[in-house]
Amino acid sequence: MVCEIMVDAFGKALMGYLNGDKSPYIIRRDNGLIEEHDAGEYSTEYEQWDNCEREILKYVRGRALDIGGA
Repeated sequence: MVCEIMVDAFGKALMGYLNGDKSPYIIRRDNGLIEEHDAGEYSTEYEQWDNCEREILKYVRGRALDIGGA
């Protein structure tokens, strides 16, 4: 039986950021697009959010789960 180990690269980048590693992570897509991102953009303070992100909170009631949809 072959055992595969799944690596959560994005989760590893977020955990690294929380532990002080501020290096960027890279996304390489199937279509050849390569992007570099800062994991810190997922833990910004409210004042640093875009206006549209702050505006949408007027409509949130109760618990909310942000699944990162764009």
